[in-house]
Amino acid sequence: MDIAALKLFEHVPTLTDNNWPIWKWKVELALKHMEMWPLVNDGDLSQPNDDIKIRSLIGLWVDDSLVPLIKDCKTSHQMWTTLTEHFENEVQPSTSTTKLLSNPEKNSESKSIEKQEPKIRLKCIFCERDGHNEKQCWRKKRLVHKLKPEG
Repeated sequence: MDIAALKLFEHVPTLTDNNWPIWKWKVELALKHMEMWPLVNDGDLSQPNDDIKIRSLIGLWVDDSLVPLIKDCKTSHQMWTTLTEHFENEVQPSTSTTKLLSNPEKNSESKSIEKQEPKIRLKCIFCERDGHNEKQCWRKKRLVHKLKPEG
C-alpha cells in the first residue's frame, strides 16, 4: 500500500447513521485509487488478500453502532451490499414520489409510466460480467498494463 493511499484514508470519515452519501463517495474514491473498487462492486473473489484488506478498511471506517450489520459478512462485496441496503432503503422519498403524493389524480398514470422505463444492463464482452462495459473493465486494464513493455 502506498503513502498516497494512506493519505486518502485520513479523509474518510467514520460512517454514522447521518453521513452515508458522503462516506460512500469517499470510500469509492479511495478504493478506486487503489484499484480495489471492482472487488467490492463486482464481488470478484480472485484476489482474496485484497478482499481481506478492503474488509478491514470498511470495518475500521464504520461506527461501532453499525458493526453488527457487517461483522458476519464474508466478503467486502457482502459488506458493501449490506450497508447499501441498510442506508438506501431508508432514503427519503424522491422528488418523483413527492410529486405523486401531491397529485393524487395522476397517481395511476404516473405509476404506469414509471414501470415502463427500461433498465439498461451493461455486460462486458471482455470478462463477461454485468455492471460495466469493456472500456470500463478493470480486468482488461490490469492485463493490458502488465503486458506493456517497461521503458
